[in-house]
Amino acid sequence: ALGWKPVALAASALTGEGVGELWRTALEQRELLAKSGALEQRRRSQAREWMWSLVEEGLQRALRENREVAQAIPRLEADVEAQRLTPAAAARALLAGFLRRSEGGAP
Repeated sequence: ALGWKPVALAASALTGEGVGELWRTALEQRELLAKSGALEQRRRSQAREWMWSLVEEGLQRALRENREVAQAIPRLEADVEAQRLTPAAAARALLAGFLRRSEGGAP
């Protein structure tokens, strides 16, 4: 526990009433997070999550850019939608096809 208790504040962008208190409260929370190390831990966690997000995006792009694998996508999607194939089996088939082709193996 960080010792921070959520508070409800009212503020008006129209009149400016409560904005100063809202800002002070936000700064207090940030200072508490920084002192406890939680802010740094959150940043590290976000950086790790961002890395994996970029990996996932890159892999999806590589799959779709691989001509042979891209041609199999509509069929596999249709098989999944029709419940002829499980999502896991379709994913394995796409990945296996991609890995075979990227390693120079036979289709």
